[in-house]
Amino acid sequence: MENCQGGSLGELIELNSQSQDPHSSFSDDDLPNDDLLRKCNSEDYFKKVMHKLLQSVKLLHDQGIAHRDLKIENVMLKSAHKPEDIRIIDFGLSQSFKRGEKFKTQVGTAHY
Repeated sequence: MENCQGGSLGELIELNSQSQDPHSSFSDDDLPNDDLLRKCNSEDYFKKVMHKLLQSVKLLHDQGIAHRDLKIENVMLKSAHKPEDIRIIDFGLSQSFKRGEKFKTQVGTAHY
């Protein structure tokens, strides 16, 4: 898998919330610079991420593939500077399907 230096979408969301918490366990060295945090915390940034994510899921479904464990930890950012450059990972529970077919089992991560 290619290097996704932007980390996961979950990590980015956690960094954003931790950067605003004075009792955070993150040190200043762990946090990206303020300009990047401000950019990554904007509605426009997350609209771009969500648009690309939905396009990617549609492409998978058009190919007859259901991920079945899609969560923020399974969405990787190639670079935090480019929200439209994402990768969906962890296809361990994925399954092929035909249109109209229903799955008989529930899978995924329990706390989601």
